Amino acid sequence: MTDCVKTAIIRIGWGTLDEELITAEVRFSGKVQGVNFRRNASYVSARYGVTGWIRNAEDGTVEACFSGTKTSVMEVIRECRDLPGAMVSGSQVRLANYTDYREFSIRR
Repeated sequence: MTDCVKTAIIRIGWGTLDEELITAEVRFSGKVQGVNFRRNASYVSARYGVTGWIRNAEDGTVEACFSGTKTSVMEVIRECRDLPGAMVSGSQVRLANYTDYREFSIRR
């Protein structure tokens, strides 16, 4: 197991499922500022139980850090690529050392 991957025990119904905990650093490009992208991404993250942060970058992109189960983080990234009002033309994803954020925040 690498430094950036931990394991969580998730209780589902009658049994348990081992699933990796990951942190993904993501940069979204396209029409992503001024369209409520960060707010909508925070709603998606809350729905999946993903923590971390999101902020506008000076170059017009949006930077985000998502932490949670691998499945949840990947779903958040997938949904963020198709948020209402935004037109995401690209996303760069990089796995980072796992960070256990307490919440999801919108940074200024």
